[in-house]
Amino acid sequence: MNTFQQLAFLATSHFKQIYKAPPNVTLSEVIQVAQLFPQFLDQETAMDLNQEVTMGELEATLKWFKRDKS
Repeated sequence: MNTFQQLAFLATSHFKQIYKAPPNVTLSEVIQVAQLFPQFLDQETAMDLNQEVTMGELEATLKWFKRDKS
Protein backbone atom coordinates (compact mmCIF):
# COMPACT_ATOMS: atom_id res chain seq x y z
CA MET A 1 0.00 0.00 0.00
CA ASN A 2 1.29 3.47 -0.87
CA THR A 3 1.46 6.25 1.65
CA PHE A 4 -0.01 9.67 0.97
CA GLN A 5 3.50 11.10 0.55
CA GLN A 6 4.39 8.48 -2.05
CA LEU A 7 1.20 9.13 -4.00
CA ALA A 8 1.74 12.88 -3.81
CA PHE A 9 5.31 12.44 -5.08
CA LEU A 10 4.13 10.26 -7.98
CA ALA A 11 1.43 12.75 -8.96
CA THR A 12 3.80 15.71 -8.80
CA SER A 13 6.48 13.91 -10.77
CA HIS A 14 3.94 12.90 -13.41
CA PHE A 15 2.70 16.44 -14.03
CA LYS A 16 6.18 17.97 -13.87
CA GLN A 17 7.20 15.57 -16.64
CA ILE A 18 4.15 16.39 -18.76
CA TYR A 19 4.47 20.18 -18.50
CA LYS A 20 8.24 20.45 -18.63
CA ALA A 21 9.56 22.42 -21.57
CA PRO A 22 12.06 20.60 -23.79
CA PRO A 23 15.66 21.71 -23.11
CA ASN A 24 16.12 23.22 -26.56
CA VAL A 25 12.88 25.25 -26.77
CA THR A 26 13.23 28.84 -27.94
CA LEU A 27 11.39 31.92 -26.71
CA SER A 28 9.78 32.21 -30.13
CA GLU A 29 8.33 28.70 -29.78
CA VAL A 30 7.01 29.47 -26.30
CA ILE A 31 5.28 32.60 -27.64
CA GLN A 32 3.74 30.63 -30.52
CA VAL A 33 2.25 28.08 -28.10
CA ALA A 34 1.05 30.79 -25.68
CA GLN A 35 -0.84 32.48 -28.53
CA LEU A 36 -2.94 29.32 -28.95
CA PHE A 37 -4.57 29.86 -25.55
CA PRO A 38 -7.59 32.16 -25.38
CA GLN A 39 -7.24 35.58 -23.83
CA PHE A 40 -9.99 36.40 -21.37
CA LEU A 41 -8.88 39.95 -20.56
CA ASP A 42 -7.92 42.82 -22.75
CA GLN A 43 -4.63 44.62 -22.06
CA GLU A 44 -6.25 47.54 -20.20
CA THR A 45 -8.22 45.25 -17.85
CA ALA A 46 -5.13 43.16 -17.15
CA MET A 47 -3.18 46.31 -16.24
CA ASP A 48 -6.01 47.48 -13.95
CA LEU A 49 -5.97 44.14 -12.11
CA ASN A 50 -2.25 44.52 -11.45
CA GLN A 51 -2.60 47.92 -9.74
CA GLU A 52 -2.14 48.16 -5.98
CA VAL A 53 -5.32 48.22 -3.93
CA THR A 54 -5.79 51.59 -2.26
CA MET A 55 -6.85 52.02 1.36
CA GLY A 56 -10.06 53.68 0.13
CA GLU A 57 -10.93 50.67 -2.05
CA LEU A 58 -10.24 48.31 0.82
CA GLU A 59 -12.36 50.32 3.26
CA ALA A 60 -15.24 50.57 0.75
CA THR A 61 -15.17 46.81 0.21
CA LEU A 62 -15.13 46.04 3.93
CA LYS A 63 -18.06 48.43 4.54
CA TRP A 64 -20.00 46.67 1.79
CA PHE A 65 -19.98 43.38 3.78
CA LYS A 66 -22.76 42.83 6.28
CA ARG A 67 -21.56 42.98 9.87
CA ASP A 68 -22.87 39.56 10.93
CA LYS A 69 -21.53 37.66 7.90
CA SER A 70 -18.07 36.23 7.36
